[in-house]
Amino acid sequence: MLRTLLLFVFAVGLVSCLSTSEPLPFAMSMQVSKTTAAPGDTILILVNSQGSNIINMVVTYDDGDTTQFAVGGARSAQGIFPHAFATAGTFRIRAKVTNAIADQLENKTDSIDVHVQ
Repeated sequence: MLRTLLLFVFAVGLVSCLSTSEPLPFAMSMQVSKTTAAPGDTILILVNSQGSNIINMVVTYDDGDTTQFAVGGARSAQGIFPHAFATAGTFRIRAKVTNAIADQLENKTDSIDVHVQ
């Protein structure tokens, strides 16, 4: 199931294609508010990115859910994605950021395991 959800996303430089600034090196990082939680607890996933033309952030969870945010061409972007796992287990949370350069797409990914008990 793909759902588009955004509680808080902050994007800077949405008109980077019009900017004369040098492109930023493409990089991304991911953090979670906690790596151990009880079923039903909300975990916040923070994704930071920079590049020349960040167009998309996608976070996938091992329970089948996916959260996506279309950034729209920012030089830097930060997204906070909340998620709660309903059952106990170890779940891998994956984040992917896409940067567009000319006719090419670049992706950076990161992942963190969360233990729900």
